[in-house]
Amino acid sequence: MPKRAPLLLTAALLTLPLLGACGKRAPEDLTSKLLYTASGSYDAQADVRNRVNRSTRTVLWVEHPPLEAARVEVTYASEARQVAWTMTITAPKFTVGDVLKENPGAAQPAGPTPGQRFTGGRLKNVLVLPTEDGLRLLTRGYAVQRETALLPLFDQPAP
Repeated sequence: MPKRAPLLLTAALLTLPLLGACGKRAPEDLTSKLLYTASGSYDAQADVRNRVNRSTRTVLWVEHPPLEAARVEVTYASEARQVAWTMTITAPKFTVGDVLKENPGAAQPAGPTPGQRFTGGRLKNVLVLPTEDGLRLLTRGYAVQRETALLPLFDQPAP
């Protein structure tokens, strides 16, 4: 036993710095918050969770939205939330430009609209469209299932 004591002490001293790092996380960037909101990570804090029909659900935040905005609403296909969702962000305190800065080279203009389509990066296959009072993001999967009129915006050739 006496020979093991130095080994245990050495192992304990070597793992001590690792334990301190467990509680620290890198701050979430805007892109992460957008994706976490879309995927359901913040649903527990939502003001309203609603089942629209058998295959569509909505989640709404007004009091404490997970993004810096007055209101956030996510509508998604319940059987395929990760790939089929749309998010409406009202009065955001960020712009499309802020999202683009975090994802350099990953987006292109979305045809004749003032929107952007992401062709790479973490937001691949997401379309960002400005609205009268904010932004709307939607996935290609959502457009395929529920808004086919927007599909051509995903298929525009690169400029």
